[in-house]
Amino acid sequence: MYTAMRLKRRSSAILAGCLLAIATAVHHAEAAEARRLDQAIANAQPIVQSGFDVYLAEDGNRLIYVKDECGEADVGPKFFLHVVPTDRSHLPEHLRQYDFESLDFHFGDYGTLSDGRCIAIRPLPDYDISAIRTGQYIRGQGKLWKVRFPFERFRNYLARLKPYRTVHASIVSGGFGEPAARSIFDVYHNGDKLIYLKESCGTEDVEAPFFLHVVPVDVDTLPAHRKRAGFDNLNFSFHDYGTIFDGKCLVIGVLPDYALTRIETGQYIIGVGQVWKAEIPVGEQPRGGGSRKPEYADDQGIRGGCSGRPYSCPAPGMTTDHRTTVPPPATFVN
Repeated sequence: MYTAMRLKRRSSAILAGCLLAIATAVHHAEAAEARRLDQAIANAQPIVQSGFDVYLAEDGNRLIYVKDECGEADVGPKFFLHVVPTDRSHLPEHLRQYDFESLDFHFGDYGTLSDGRCIAIRPLPDYDISAIRTGQYIRGQGKLWKVRFPFERFRNYLARLKPYRTVHASIVSGGFGEPAARSIFDVYHNGDKLIYLKESCGTEDVEAPFFLHVVPVDVDTLPAHRKRAGFDNLNFSFHDYGTIFDGKCLVIGVLPDYALTRIETGQYIIGVGQVWKAEIPVGEQPRGGGSRKPEYADDQGIRGGCSGRPYSCPAPGMTTDHRTTVPPPATFVN
């Protein structure tokens, strides 16, 4: 009898130990998964905040949907995902009469709900994508929220995300000193670069084009069609050289490699006028018409791979004479 009781207690202890080990393993697995998801979001490019916050994953091939303070009611409605290809021939034959492929899904197919936070990661097709429409809807009631955005713009943002975060960290730590000008955007002048930063920023802050006027020491260094004006007009769109992350907007532009006597920059709205304007103090400038490649120019998308004079070939949304037309921003309704 005594031996049987000892065996029973021992078995109970072993069972309790096994259950504890399983619970610990599950806890560690859940914690590891939570860290993996947090890291995926931290490395992703924010697209829009709406019913769910939508991100483009670091690999550029997945959308991440995130909602904090989330419950079953938030994930019940179906998600719609309409992918517009660059070339309609990439679509299945029965869809070519339309301009998109429908990849609608239920949250349970790709999502997890943990500690009141909902995260879904949806793979995208492997063909070139022009635009994406996504959101949630209830059949018979309509869309709860929706967003449409030009896909390539956010892939460009994503390519700049890591190096731009590094630049921002350097700004915060004082590595770039004080701004050369303070306005709606703070502007830092560092060698051959102008860095525009707005710490609390949204899509409405970057819709207006940026103007950048530079006056050279020697007017003969200007392109022929700019010599009479006496300055070069290097206007650009935020979407050509900027990115948005953590509620911040950062643009890095490269100045010409000839000596300057004056730099004016700001934003403007065609037919309305200047939104803001700043004159940047000109310090020591490079001289001559050399072909040196600026640090982190191509890999951050600053020049879009163009060689020679900065902004010498049109980036998306720019014409050859540098007059900017801005592509439409991401739009959404709640």
